[in-house]
Amino acid sequence: CPVWAAVAHEIDEEDADENVLMMLKLLLSHGFNPNCVLNQQSALHMAIGWGYLDSANALVLAGADIMRSCPRLASSLPAHVKTITALELCRHFHGDSAVTALQVAAKTRQSRGEGVSGSKLRNAACAKDDEKRALLLAKGAGKAMQ
Repeated sequence: CPVWAAVAHEIDEEDADENVLMMLKLLLSHGFNPNCVLNQQSALHMAIGWGYLDSANALVLAGADIMRSCPRLASSLPAHVKTITALELCRHFHGDSAVTALQVAAKTRQSRGEGVSGSKLRNAACAKDDEKRALLLAKGAGKAMQ
């Protein structure tokens, strides 16, 4: 998450969303956790906040949780808002059509039979507990790689 966030935040080009998306897809293909958190913000919250909506959709398709709440960091949000879901943040900054796009991406992921957390292999790779990692691998997390 720190690598993606650092590079995504520093890109200042006309086609930044396209470049961030290419980098994100590469990271996802190598097991990047779409639900990673950096400084109390999920990768999805960061992508939405920076206006990288194609990257936000890619994160949701990869398993990012659109209903995850993170602390309010944007100064443009009302002061009484203490936490905000990715969908609420998207609505605030980008409107209902962007929210609909994220919801469609989440439904697409669900129709493929994938949960919020993404693939079993990604879960195994991210598991901090060796016993949990072994259990996930035993349940088929590595079969796609064979």
